[in-house]
Amino acid sequence: MLRFCDLILKAFLVAFFTKGAFTIDVVNEIDMFKEFGLLVKPLPQGVTSTQGQNNSSGAFRFTTQAQNLVANQTAFNNTDTLIHDSKDFWVSAWVKLDANDFSGNTILSISSADGNDLYFKLKISGVSDRGGLKVVVSVRQPEEDDPKRIEASSADHELDYRKWNKVAVRLQEGERVIRIYIDDMVNPAKVDMLSGIAPFPKNAQLRLAQELSKGGENQLTIIDKFKGDLQDVKLMRGNLNDCPPLTTCKCSDALQQKKCVMDGLRYDDGARWTKNNCTVCKCESGHMTCTYTCKVCVDDGQQYLQDETWKMSNNTCYTCRCQDGQSTCNPPSCPVTNCPSGKTVLPEGECCEICKEKYCERKGKEYNSCGCEKTCVNPSGSCSSCKEGCFCKRGEILNSRGECEANSNCGCIYKGKEYKSGGHHLDKCTYLYCAGKKPTLHNFCRK
Repeated sequence: MLRFCDLILKAFLVAFFTKGAFTIDVVNEIDMFKEFGLLVKPLPQGVTSTQGQNNSSGAFRFTTQAQNLVANQTAFNNTDTLIHDSKDFWVSAWVKLDANDFSGNTILSISSADGNDLYFKLKISGVSDRGGLKVVVSVRQPEEDDPKRIEASSADHELDYRKWNKVAVRLQEGERVIRIYIDDMVNPAKVDMLSGIAPFPKNAQLRLAQELSKGGENQLTIIDKFKGDLQDVKLMRGNLNDCPPLTTCKCSDALQQKKCVMDGLRYDDGARWTKNNCTVCKCESGHMTCTYTCKVCVDDGQQYLQDETWKMSNNTCYTCRCQDGQSTCNPPSCPVTNCPSGKTVLPEGECCEICKEKYCERKGKEYNSCGCEKTCVNPSGSCSSCKEGCFCKRGEILNSRGECEANSNCGCIYKGKEYKSGGHHLDKCTYLYCAGKKPTLHNFCRK
């Protein structure tokens, strides 16, 4: 009997390990639009179809109205497996940003369900309102004692972010590098050595075009929403012998030999070369190491590279640029004002002064260089001394809430106080009834 059981066990093991007896599906590419259900209507709120860079796949416009674009558990599990099993993966997308809201645009993010921890994020921004495209990759490292998040960033100052551009990033644990591609060109990325990617919690959330974070008072909030158009957002398994998933790829960017390949050029072991004016690279046993040699600029602890532009930390109206380690900051370019009063005002949160007439018009009022406020208590607007400012228009009064409304909405005035139409108990004995702006008093305590 024992021998029979042994035979059965051996037969099972042979069947299990025989090639073709059992197959395991290996996911090599994940189409995020398909996984998030965007290829099947109706589309989520804040997402609409749009004309893409090509006609081979769907393209979508995302707005700030988009809410909770979270992948299902199967899509998350496939993403988790591809990232952690491959140790080498790509994220790529065609992107086009809105002209008026070009900062903080998330393409993909993976965060904990409570919003406390961010494990992966690919984000793009316009460099300035004049153009340029910046790519930032955030990765949580697997250190158990002191987990940290590293960032790789790269920018192309010549691109127009309002047009379609191809963005791709490749993370290779074996090479310990993060490579950033913008329109098929490898861009230098300043980053600490990549030691790996921390495991994702089983209840982590994979989100498209947004990030989940914990805001004030520990409230979950969605931040860095993508504002613009996306197409072909994909996650792909990498391979040392494959071509990058870019449109003009001709050769690999990593080889299992002592020589190095960068941007289509082969370098011998020990070779040193200048990649651009600020980057010097060297090849050591098949591993490339690039060093940024130009001086950097620092603003409020944030480093900026040569030719990078940003908004000044203590005055966001000023645009700064880094040149040879020196920050040059310029004020905003504001239109010339031609005000009837000759006076301007700087609205809160804005960078350019506007005419006081226009400022008052925005508030639904009109400018007066010497006026008096009309209220229900003072409908004639008489005062001992006038003042400059924004006043309610003709036929309107300023109510108790500081808003302008028709003077016909005024109630009754009794002892300098306004009472709306209807009845009002002034005290336990006195009742005031207001009708047609005329108050009528009733005293219930008289004997």
